[in-house]
Amino acid sequence: MRRRPTIPFNSWSARGPFGGPAFQLAIPPSQPNLAFTIANYGLYRTTDGGDTWSQVPQYFGNLGLGRVRFDPANPSRIFVTAHGTGLWRSTDGGATFTNISPLVPDANNAAMGLAISADGNSIYYSTNGQKFFRSTAGTGRTCMSGASRTS
Repeated sequence: MRRRPTIPFNSWSARGPFGGPAFQLAIPPSQPNLAFTIANYGLYRTTDGGDTWSQVPQYFGNLGLGRVRFDPANPSRIFVTAHGTGLWRSTDGGATFTNISPLVPDANNAAMGLAISADGNSIYYSTNGQKFFRSTAGTGRTCMSGASRTS
């Protein structure tokens, strides 16, 4: 049996971004120094393992962000959910984002969940409006709500 290396978790240090709550940290396994986090109502990126952070200059709406995830099959694709404006995707490592939301912008639709399949071909997205969406291989948007299903 192969032994796992011992990782010292006894020492912690603050890495920012500072000035407010930070949550939803996303790090691609193939690039451990790259990370995105939602903090201070914006999206922040680090490329040096958290020593420095910069805010991504993208307007996602004024109601705050919900989730950030990397595409497991392609770490240059990043997905962000924004309350009121829905689902956003970057295909250039987070330099720019495009709204690909299945929703019409609406302040009552807050993003609650986001998952990307291991092969990167399916995106799952849920809202507080009791809707669940799935997009498969970029071929379209499917809305599933409870037992009913519409395209």
